[in-house]
Amino acid sequence: MCLIGACRLHNNVGMEKFMEIILFLLEPKNASHYILLSNIYVELGSWDDIQRVMKLMKYKGIESIHGCSWIVVKKRINFFLVGDKSHPQTQYIYEKLEKFSSEIKEKRYIPNTILVLLDMELEAKELLL
Repeated sequence: MCLIGACRLHNNVGMEKFMEIILFLLEPKNASHYILLSNIYVELGSWDDIQRVMKLMKYKGIESIHGCSWIVVKKRINFFLVGDKSHPQTQYIYEKLEKFSSEIKEKRYIPNTILVLLDMELEAKELLL
């Protein structure tokens, strides 16, 4: 994984292809390898490679895992999945997130939405991130 990350950082496509083969041989069911490679190909604009990786995942029955975060408050674990609004304090949480989002944008933070492959508006992609 570290080598693929380095390939991504330095845009070394040839090495990425080699590492893709190695990783798929070592851990053919590890979804994170496929997702990382897809993200590299998104950044490179290599849509044929993205399609190839996604088809391979589907063929092998590999599903990506949605983003998950958690926090412990008063010895209780609170889980948050991307898009999940089942938490009892969802409204309060999203209000705080909106406030924080506005504050960091005022400081000229620009979220990198290129890796969100879903077909949706830019604001929705930013919210997912």
